Amino acid sequence: MASTTSTGDSTDTAVSKAADITDRLTQMADRSSLMALDATLRAAHDNGVKSLVGIGNFSAAAEVRAMARQMLQATRDFRAALHEAAE
Repeated sequence: MASTTSTGDSTDTAVSKAADITDRLTQMADRSSLMALDATLRAAHDNGVKSLVGIGNFSAAAEVRAMARQMLQATRDFRAALHEAAE
């Protein structure tokens, strides 16, 4: 038979897991921002040689940058909701 845990212990475990998730999401947003920077630099280089690839890279960089911002904002919102729930 499984042992029961106190509500405090299970809440602490849930909060710990949620904190781990928000940390991972923040890391993903940071990596996405770096990818956007890389794509922007590549686009600037490709645009300098008048390549159509440069235009595509600028577009990709803008999309990745927007995704990173949305992911970071969602993570912040989630973290704030967790703090509110814990109070």
